[in-house]
Amino acid sequence: MLQVKDVIEGIDSFAPFSLSCEWDNSGLQIGSFEQEVDRVAVSLDLTDSAIEEAMERGCSCLVTHHPAIFEPLRSIRIETPLGRKILVCLENRLSVISAHTNWDMSPRGCNWTLADLIGLEGRSSLDTKNDKAQWIGTCGVFDVPEEGPSLPEKLLERWNLSWVRDYNVPKTVTGLAIVGGSGGDLWPASN
Repeated sequence: MLQVKDVIEGIDSFAPFSLSCEWDNSGLQIGSFEQEVDRVAVSLDLTDSAIEEAMERGCSCLVTHHPAIFEPLRSIRIETPLGRKILVCLENRLSVISAHTNWDMSPRGCNWTLADLIGLEGRSSLDTKNDKAQWIGTCGVFDVPEEGPSLPEKLLERWNLSWVRDYNVPKTVTGLAIVGGSGGDLWPASN
């Protein structure tokens, strides 16, 4: 029978946890490595609706992108939203795994997928100073330059977004920098 540790090993095969940033808290968040897993649910965050749907669908493991527990906890109080979620997961034997910056940085992760969806070629890392963070952000060029005014609409469609906001898009766009997370510290690298 599959166990939580097997799910973690599977994630590690394409998004190695060793790629996680030092400040991150990826990995097992709630539960036990030895817990048996029948079905796995996936969610961006540990929301009440994600927990509810995972339980409704008979899942015993929920993989989230963002860690539910980010800072060290001083207490777990069930009156708080996080405390209540932890209690519900433990009571229902729903283990929670986070694959955060390791998934962001994986060459098969978020940035790579977004670049594939819009056809960026010749990709390289935005963070050239940090070998470990090779794909925390990526940049590349379009095979054929894009018309700037139509690019936001193209991103909306190709990335299946509900909205897009653009600022001062040039008339022609030859390349693009992508960071699937916050990435504010990489802004100078994209210029």
